[in-house]
Amino acid sequence: MGEVEGWVTTLFGGGAAAAIMLAIVVFRMEQKELLLNPLKLNREVNEDAIKNQGKGVGFGVITWVASLITLIFFVDF
Repeated sequence: MGEVEGWVTTLFGGGAAAAIMLAIVVFRMEQKELLLNPLKLNREVNEDAIKNQGKGVGFGVITWVASLITLIFFVDF
């Protein structure tokens, strides 16, 4: 685990390494809980969440393209 953390820190920085390590810990905790009690599935999805799924993707893509165009025009090489 220490080597992976070192590699991630080298590639992406300290913040990304901390986020990835936190994700790994949470994933392991959920897997352990599922192994201990496989019949306990208390995941509920609200209908509003299903309806609103994917609505922010278009805004994200448009923002990304606008930032690329801005960088092309305003950054000197």
